[in-house]
Amino acid sequence: MKLKILHAIGSLSKGGAEFQCRQLANHLDPARYDVSILCFDGGPNPDLASHVRPIFVDRGAKWNLLSLYRRIDSIIEEEKPDVVQAWLPEVISVPAALAARRRGIPVISGHRNTLSYDGELNKAVRDRLRLPQYLVADRIISNFVIDEEPFLFRWLYSRRNGSCIFNGIAVDALRSLQIKELPVRAEYRLIFAGRLAPQKGLPTALRALKILVDQGYHVHLTLFGEGPAVYEAELYALVDELKIEAYVTFFGQCRDWQAYAGDATALVFPTKGEGTSNVILESLAVGLPVVISDIAMARQLLRNGENALIVASSHPAEWAGSLAAILNDPALRERLSKASASLAESFAVPGMVEQYDLLYHELLRDL
Repeated sequence: MKLKILHAIGSLSKGGAEFQCRQLANHLDPARYDVSILCFDGGPNPDLASHVRPIFVDRGAKWNLLSLYRRIDSIIEEEKPDVVQAWLPEVISVPAALAARRRGIPVISGHRNTLSYDGELNKAVRDRLRLPQYLVADRIISNFVIDEEPFLFRWLYSRRNGSCIFNGIAVDALRSLQIKELPVRAEYRLIFAGRLAPQKGLPTALRALKILVDQGYHVHLTLFGEGPAVYEAELYALVDELKIEAYVTFFGQCRDWQAYAGDATALVFPTKGEGTSNVILESLAVGLPVVISDIAMARQLLRNGENALIVASSHPAEWAGSLAAILNDPALRERLSKASASLAESFAVPGMVEQYDLLYHELLRDL
């Protein structure tokens, strides 16, 4: 008899969590699993396997959360899954977790983003709203090592038999992409990929770029991704203020940004906090040298000077110095590229799927 797994997530495609949810759902053996995804919408790239069933729920009025809970509760009652896996955002994952718990259905709560970064009020509020999801969970699964998370979360994680399952990437598929040329043919071509949001630290990258330009480097930065209109406007204004319009391209959303990695010199990733970033893992897979801020993920998975450059400071001058080291030293770029490609092998999708497969059966066996 097939196991029924129901994933609860806001969209079928939007960001890194949605991508990982699809990766897992698409690769679970359809002969052994009946997989569905409860969500609000399909998003821009809802590429589901034919055996994965989307279940769309009407979000309804923004503040009418009780009505939304009732709709989600009714769906879970009708579906009767063996396991509910709650992802994000909290507006769908928390009601799904509560509805499952009410029926004695095992709940897996995902922990996808660090609680240690508190630079955005919106994120701080959402982090606290996620607490009920953790409290009712049978297991908490993080996609990164939680050693540097706040004490209270580490305590709850231990109480819920928490474990780490890293994101999975399609290594072979990424390496088979046909290389595309970046829009500007500068001597040194830097890229950033990800959501354009305050957490990503992009002003640091832009100010570092300004320093490199002033030092005479023929360099260009292409930003792949989108963000809130207000924040994008702030980034455009900063580019104008720094007078680097000719050295920056806002590419927008790009489903296959990895295809441009083969034409790039390095990835710039000055984030202030992440769980485990798909962008970093995918860059490693295609051998693109990574310059990343000194966050927990970098300290746990990477080695400075061996498979990435880790910048300890958020000061633009420090970033400019690390980027200059990459630009000036082809041997360093080659060494980082080879080492990062080798590291990526340990994050292939089959390994992630196998760990979840074991988790589902362990969870049901313990009932």
